[in-house]
Amino acid sequence: MPRKILYIDDNPQSIVLVSKWLAQAGYEFKGASSGEEGITQAEAYTPELVLIDIDLGDMTGIEVVQKLRKLPGFATIPFVAFTGNVRRVDREHYLANGFDFHLGKPVTQRELLNVLTQLLDK
Repeated sequence: MPRKILYIDDNPQSIVLVSKWLAQAGYEFKGASSGEEGITQAEAYTPELVLIDIDLGDMTGIEVVQKLRKLPGFATIPFVAFTGNVRRVDREHYLANGFDFHLGKPVTQRELLNVLTQLLDK
């Protein structure tokens, strides 16, 4: 059975690219273009891992993580900050605020898939 990934990003091109990469690798995928839509999708879809951009327009990725962590079943799933904010201080901030991993954009398909494998096969 394919592993379920949710990707929350307000950039439609990023969602299309990541969905293509994940489909090629055999993952099941859902995309959401806002924080609120992402929370709704997460509740309905019950993903095994969530990729979240930080700057979503309606809320921050940190706010999304904090809301999702409070839902049943979301306390232990991996959350990845998937963002162009790549400074060390950014990474530390995201990890201190609910994320399990920080992945900077731009990224290659191989880098993304390596992170997913690492986090899902723990």
